[in-house]
Amino acid sequence: MQQSYATVSGVREIVDVIDLVELSLKMNDSCPGLELIREFEPVPAASLDVHATVQVLVNLIRNSQHACLESSRVDKRLTLKVARMGISSRFP
Repeated sequence: MQQSYATVSGVREIVDVIDLVELSLKMNDSCPGLELIREFEPVPAASLDVHATVQVLVNLIRNSQHACLESSRVDKRLTLKVARMGISSRFP
């Protein structure tokens, strides 16, 4: 599934960011023993290269899953957050 998204790149589309995160989650295997927490707030649609963005998200999620599972922590949890950030949030 990921390979089909990697074939076309450079085309920007207006998309729902939460839909892309959910698609990226579906492309990753579920991880028994890892709690997945979604903190999704409504955000405006974004103009993105969908294929490149999905590939980045898939890799970030997969790397995060592996890091959580290899951790010695008992409470293995991965939190994915989608939120709109204002300028005051980005800069101290």
